[in-house]
Amino acid sequence: MNIKKMTMKVLSLVMVLAMLLGICAPTVMAAPGKYSAPATEENKELNYVSIGDSMANGYGFEGYEQCNKTNAAYDFQNGVGVYGEGAYPLQFEAYLESLGYDVNHTKLALSALLADDLLYLLGAREEEFDDEWNGYRDYDGQYTDMENKVFFQNAVENADVITLGTGNASFGAFLVDRITNTIGIMGDEGKVYETLTLENGLALLESEEAKEIVLEVYAELEAELLSYVGELDFELNVEACLDVVAYTVASFLVSYEAVVDRIVELNPDVEIILVGLMNTTYGMHITGEGFDISFGDIMGNVFGAVNAYIAGLPAAKQLAGEYEDASFYYAEQPEPKFICQAFDDLYEANWQNIQDGRLSGDVVRDRNIDAYNDALRYAISAALGMDLPKIDLDDVANYTFAADDTYNIGNEFAAQAQAYGEDYAADGAVDVNEYPLVKKYVDATGDSFIQNPGSNVPEVFADDIEKEISIAIYLAIEEAVVANVDTMNIPVGGLVGIATDIFGALGEMPEALTENPGPNTIKTELVKWFTGSDNGNAMCKIYALFKVGNGMSVHPTPEGHDDIAKSVIDAYVAGHTAQDETIANITFVLETIADLVVEYYDEAYAYGYEKAVEYGVI
Repeated sequence: MNIKKMTMKVLSLVMVLAMLLGICAPTVMAAPGKYSAPATEENKELNYVSIGDSMANGYGFEGYEQCNKTNAAYDFQNGVGVYGEGAYPLQFEAYLESLGYDVNHTKLALSALLADDLLYLLGAREEEFDDEWNGYRDYDGQYTDMENKVFFQNAVENADVITLGTGNASFGAFLVDRITNTIGIMGDEGKVYETLTLENGLALLESEEAKEIVLEVYAELEAELLSYVGELDFELNVEACLDVVAYTVASFLVSYEAVVDRIVELNPDVEIILVGLMNTTYGMHITGEGFDISFGDIMGNVFGAVNAYIAGLPAAKQLAGEYEDASFYYAEQPEPKFICQAFDDLYEANWQNIQDGRLSGDVVRDRNIDAYNDALRYAISAALGMDLPKIDLDDVANYTFAADDTYNIGNEFAAQAQAYGEDYAADGAVDVNEYPLVKKYVDATGDSFIQNPGSNVPEVFADDIEKEISIAIYLAIEEAVVANVDTMNIPVGGLVGIATDIFGALGEMPEALTENPGPNTIKTELVKWFTGSDNGNAMCKIYALFKVGNGMSVHPTPEGHDDIAKSVIDAYVAGHTAQDETIANITFVLETIADLVVEYYDEAYAYGYEKAVEYGVI
């Protein structure tokens, strides 16, 4: 689907027809931002507010703190630990300071901040929004809701300039998470979200133009996906996937408009730089014998449609007599550079800081470990017939691969794991102390083991041995990810394997643990399996792209933030308004897709004449 082609239907028909009919639309003329000129003595104070999520706050950079309720180093109301070094809002702040302004920068870009969270904090929603997805409350517990709401609303009310980059968490990450779950990849296998349907999405929308966007996205994606179903060679619930996309697009359109409405209501003459969404699947391909599915391009159509809406929203609003005193600028996201593509450099640097010290090895690795603990550890435990414990950054950093000579987890281990699964499936009542492998360890140490209450996974090994194995498995995944993510190509065989039966796919792992004893061998042999088998290869890539940080290892690198900062500054300096972006897109359509114009001419003319009469233009 051609994004520019979609623009014809995505952007406000009012603006399109204003150009077609020569109607003079009441839009703000293109002009440089008010604060893009050097400061004067009478005009030095400047309140800048940056709003967004972890795609804006420099996640993974030096100075960024994992924001959770136990991290005393993180305090967003005082700007401590919130933004990593060189995040694009900090670069925009530095640009404003270079012009002589005394900038008071309030940092409201919080990791996992959803558009609906923002509505709640800005006082436009009475109750918290809960769609079983993470939001700001998962990250910060230092302030009451009322304190946070006062803080957010005061910041917006007093802002001179705002950069608005919301949507990467509430749209991009949410969408990818729900799609991977629907397909059955490392989530609720094949889960169908009954509330996330096309019908429910359309019911959220009042404007016919917005409904056209959703229906167009649905139709175009349906055509794309159905053309590949035969090649994927496994049952893909296309309708469920399309429903997720349609609902997510619809709900975001509603939430985004409400966010902008509320900001302008709080601050009618504010300047807002709208930052487009980044396609977090950019460059991804699903490959197989004789075919190559550009998954990133397919998803790019969805992101492109939403970005066209973001750019066109102010123009449509101002044509309708709203947002009259506000100024809008549109900064398009550049071609993304993802942190996951820097894993190999971090690995080679032994997870020390790289890229001029801005990209933090500890922050990135810590998030990788969290993702392993939450997304893969349970699945691997079940596949191996073990109960692997959680691990942390210190466990991994201090691990020395010490061999344990008291027992042998070679061929016996593989057979043991299979026996656990068979016996527990049969009657769920097994004395694990009688298994040969366990008995060998019990005889050597004097320890004994009990079954986990309510679980089909026994506590087989002592905690320290379990932890060694868990660390070794994580390190094997880490090394395999480094060897896998550069090409962004996912083999279809592995995709099928983990989508149709992830536990069966992981059940192949014991076969890689049959040669020599010791955690070091576990790591070595599993690296071979992860990189050498379709299932292991695909799992590592999907883990790296989608599951590290709930699908957000695709945060921008420092170079990515540099590019975004340039886009933001250039849009503001050049006076590249959202209306300019709208007109540029429409001009492209008119010049290059004449057949589409002809196709919709009669309908467009009639609609335009009606609106012109309505607005009193003719």
